[in-house]
Amino acid sequence: MTQLDTLNGSGTTTAWSLTYLFVNAKRAVLSRRIGPISLSSAIAVNAILYGTDYFGRENQSESEAQQ
Repeated sequence: MTQLDTLNGSGTTTAWSLTYLFVNAKRAVLSRRIGPISLSSAIAVNAILYGTDYFGRENQSESEAQQ
């Protein structure tokens, strides 16, 4: 990975964040404790931000390739 490969970094971060949520989100909510819920919420925000960046750039690259 090169230093300027931000698209790959966004995709990797999104994938790992969604994997963590898939495995742990239900358990965190059912625990009703602030720590696990806060961690899952922060990871969800992380997945949304990086996912928006990743999928937004991917669509831009496809439209640029078609032109």
